[in-house]
Amino acid sequence: MSHTLFLDESGHAGANYLAHDQPFHTEGGVLLRDDLIPAVQQIVAAALDTGTAPELKAADLLDGRNGRRKLAEVLGQVVALDGAQVIFCVGERRYCLAGRAVETLLDPDTNPAAALLPHWSVDRREAAWDIVASLDDAVLEEFAHAYKALDEATMSAAASSLADALGSAGFNRLASACRAAIPNMVEILRVENLRVRPGVKHRLVSALNAPLCMHATKQADRLVEAMDSRASLRLVHDQINRFDSLLAPAIATLSGDTGTPLELVRGDGSSVRMGLRRLGDFSVGDSKTEPCLQIADLVASSVSRILRDVASGNIEWSADLIAIARATVGLLFEHPYLHGTIMVSQRTKGLLTERLTAAGVVVG
Repeated sequence: MSHTLFLDESGHAGANYLAHDQPFHTEGGVLLRDDLIPAVQQIVAAALDTGTAPELKAADLLDGRNGRRKLAEVLGQVVALDGAQVIFCVGERRYCLAGRAVETLLDPDTNPAAALLPHWSVDRREAAWDIVASLDDAVLEEFAHAYKALDEATMSAAASSLADALGSAGFNRLASACRAAIPNMVEILRVENLRVRPGVKHRLVSALNAPLCMHATKQADRLVEAMDSRASLRLVHDQINRFDSLLAPAIATLSGDTGTPLELVRGDGSSVRMGLRRLGDFSVGDSKTEPCLQIADLVASSVSRILRDVASGNIEWSADLIAIARATVGLLFEHPYLHGTIMVSQRTKGLLTERLTAAGVVVG
């Protein structure tokens, strides 16, 4: 049995991690058993027959009452198919910037003083992400600027500012470890530069789309293997400029016959599973000619828009919007293979959980 994951992105702002108008980046779409693809294509064709747009785009549909009704109907028909599953991964840009800072400057392999955050302790490292995400914008902006440049002097200055801010906030051990990154900066930047492929600028590598795409693909890979250990998975991503040049090395890094994938266990017993076991092929496509990618757009854009508006408090719930939210963001809290795929600070996660529960999106 074979399955295809159709993915698209929403909320892309390049390496601008503090884009306040795009607080969330989403890689989302739909995982389909291949025999269902014609049925989904027919659902899209029928929806297009009732309108004038050349393709279904969530950015257009979410702005009007009739559009939201159509979007809810289309998503409802797709998720009702036995063998169809919404898949996505969300990153809060600010939190992911904090993660970049921690994983770059506080890597025990390049900074021995960072041994207080061992690689195997997902809980400790994510707690450090949370702490850094709570710092002032100016400190985070300085690191974001330095991370784009990968210059020793600029990055060292950013590490110093980050250490000062951590010390002022009372996180003295983290502050000392961050300051210890400065004498190790040549090695830190050497390792960081290994991630840059020939012909690909670091600005592209530092963006969120490739890593979040891999997180979403891992969810699909894990789900397919749970359903049938012999099943295969194919990835089709909507066309993005230069994305295929980033996707190929990312997939190669997480693929291969490694036996049992590495499991990094969280304190609550769940795990972060590294490695792709079922993925056998990937390609980029055009949503104008592949209707299933239009469903991916509906998922990704709906997730980013709803989370943005919920977080800001600027949302007017309707029956159709609640239906859309239940079919997408509600799965973050209910589906065992999607639970935990929202990469946000604890503060943001608590806020979203409270407001989505109050709106009836998260049930039970």
